[in-house]
Amino acid sequence: MLHSYRQLGSWLLLLSYSLGLVLASYEHHLPTTFMLIPVLLWAMAPFQRHGQGLSRTSATIICMLFLGQFCYHQAWSVTQAEIPSGKQQITATVIRLESQPQRWRMDVTVEKPEILSGQRVRVHLLDSHCPLLPGDTLSWTGKLRRPRRFGTPGEFDYPRYLANLGISASGYITSSKQIEVKHPTTIPSPLVAVERWRSQLGQAIATKINHPQTPFLISLVLGEKSRLTPAQRQDLAQFGLSHLFAISGLHLGLLASMLYLVVQKLYRRSTRALMWCPLQQAVAVLILPPLLFYLLLSGGALPTWRAGLLIALAAWLTVRHRHVRPDDLLYSIALLILLVKPLALFGASFQLSFAGVAALILVLPTWRHWQQHRWQRWLALPPLVTLTATVATLPIALWHFHVLAPAALVNNLYAVPLVGLVILPVTLLATALLATGLPGAPLLFHTAGDLLNGILSVATTISQGFLAAQRLYLTVPHHLVLAGISITLLALLAKHRRLTVASLTTTLLGGAILGVTSMPPSTLQLSALSVGQGDCLLLQRANGTTCLIDGGGLYSQTFDVGERLVAPALGRLGVDQIDTVILTHDHPDHRKGLIHILKHFPVKSFWCSTTPELLHDSLQYVLGTHDIPVRVFSAGWTDVEHTADQQLSVFVAPQPHNKNDQSLVVYVRNHHQGILLCGDLEHHGVEQLLADPPPGPVNVIKLPHHGSRHSAHESLLHDLQPAWAIATVGYRNRYHFPHSAVIDTLATMPTTLIRTDRDGSVRLIQSIDGWQQHNLATKLPWP
Repeated sequence: MLHSYRQLGSWLLLLSYSLGLVLASYEHHLPTTFMLIPVLLWAMAPFQRHGQGLSRTSATIICMLFLGQFCYHQAWSVTQAEIPSGKQQITATVIRLESQPQRWRMDVTVEKPEILSGQRVRVHLLDSHCPLLPGDTLSWTGKLRRPRRFGTPGEFDYPRYLANLGISASGYITSSKQIEVKHPTTIPSPLVAVERWRSQLGQAIATKINHPQTPFLISLVLGEKSRLTPAQRQDLAQFGLSHLFAISGLHLGLLASMLYLVVQKLYRRSTRALMWCPLQQAVAVLILPPLLFYLLLSGGALPTWRAGLLIALAAWLTVRHRHVRPDDLLYSIALLILLVKPLALFGASFQLSFAGVAALILVLPTWRHWQQHRWQRWLALPPLVTLTATVATLPIALWHFHVLAPAALVNNLYAVPLVGLVILPVTLLATALLATGLPGAPLLFHTAGDLLNGILSVATTISQGFLAAQRLYLTVPHHLVLAGISITLLALLAKHRRLTVASLTTTLLGGAILGVTSMPPSTLQLSALSVGQGDCLLLQRANGTTCLIDGGGLYSQTFDVGERLVAPALGRLGVDQIDTVILTHDHPDHRKGLIHILKHFPVKSFWCSTTPELLHDSLQYVLGTHDIPVRVFSAGWTDVEHTADQQLSVFVAPQPHNKNDQSLVVYVRNHHQGILLCGDLEHHGVEQLLADPPPGPVNVIKLPHHGSRHSAHESLLHDLQPAWAIATVGYRNRYHFPHSAVIDTLATMPTTLIRTDRDGSVRLIQSIDGWQQHNLATKLPWP
């Protein structure tokens, strides 16, 4: 294998292994016996005749592919323990504790119940007061549940994120009064002691330092970015400075450079030390202990481990007088990390970290000798590094975060040196003084906070006009083309002609194919997006118009359905503008997700059944700010469009009993196939609808009120006889929708039921034979 490693190069092994991980992410099971095939091929390669069969190199690549698939499933299976249903008496030990606005997040190792013994669980304490520290044992009565995706295209894969951390379940505690705490009676392990001290230090800084920028300073020194409010996170994203406050390799690299200069200067003063060990080798070793301590103190994030491994290996090579190419060193470390934590490949942290460093390794050597004078190199280096890192990470950042921040190119030029070389050392010194009880810590913290406040003020001023941040939601092909453009620009910066020609040709070919294939749908399509307990439907008509009916909206103040689910799904589905946004009725589970969409997507008109003055304040504000025309429909049927082939009509109940019965009902027809979307109509509203029935055939129906038994479902279904019925419901919702009576009624009819809690997001496409069902995301598990 070592011979093959040298022959292939670390980059090809990393690529083969990563491809195996990606292929495994689209499967649920891979028989372990399949691993024997490439292993046998690899072992038999030396005995094969020249020119026949697979070479050992090819067999090694196949081995890495299967190893990637095997490691993916092994990492995933570790977190698939059986979760007991109902409330349980749970006993666990705190591993990590982090503060969030008005709540706490902790990772614990479960001791009881025995079925989960040794499993790692994430628990949210919904209380501003927390009596716990890492190493403490707590007991409470509550429920645990397995993390689960909603099932929308483009959503953040939270279960895989937790699985990468080794977390198999999650839960919450409403109050600290429900917790019984037991403090450790023995000396904790060194890692637990550091984590315990880290948590105490964070609470001490937050309590004693009264400064608006204290959460940023704690994030810098301890890696607790969870203390930042959503508004602060959004500001950093718009400034392009988020990476500065998530402990990364940049911080460790800057700290290593400063330590190297200081230790080198001190070491040169000792003749005895210079006689005992050469300067370069000694300094490389002496800076490792403080760097390891900072790595543990800052939480041990993946980018810092990557930087720490790079520095440690560089020190080891310096001591051994060995020379290794920087790119081989980087790819080897990436492969090592992925062997230990295979699921890290899919995280933004791993991707951004290694993409940025790989781009710098590619570009910087080309420009190292371009400037003749040292001052020219120092002046040219910051903009070159900023441009290179930005170009390399832009496609990845847009894929995960959907934010384009042009101001980052300017803001990083002054923010990186000021934060890394001034604010970070001052904050570390202030933290050391506070931890040891020496005076001067508050003054240093306030000095760092004031300087940081000035940086953020300048960033606010710069991030305006044409440099203002924008939300971009793109399709997968668009992302691939953007990645090709990024690689082409990096190849140009590196003056690599072959790579430039190859990437440019591929990008142009991909762009041409994308231009030909990205045509609007030529038939009627209805997509039911899985957004939890709420409605969100995307209607794409044969004439090219797009309607978004409702936007979902969980009863949560911290989870924006529009930002986290609906907008990424629209981007993946190729929707970049919306002709009509329709609010069936003004309830949170239909309205809240629309706010983000109305802000960040071009919308031509907004339809509702009540006057704008009666809409929720958030809706009134966004409609007025973006000058979106509002159309209010009166009682009965209104034909918006009616031709021989096309029809779009809207119905409002003449005498609604409540807000649900005010739901705006949409009927759309293409040729002889029709769709009826019933909003949240209840019994009285459905009766009025049946008294004035839809003006055409109904082949697809969105069940009224999520499949409630109080919506006259028997009369509606028997009168209309639809071939398809859609229930937009949340997983294990407390209302038990769709009701068993509705399911029983559908079982007696030739009607196919689609449930967003079971099937995820689903698209129905009109065809010559009727309708075709397409799952827009991987089918969700159903117990």
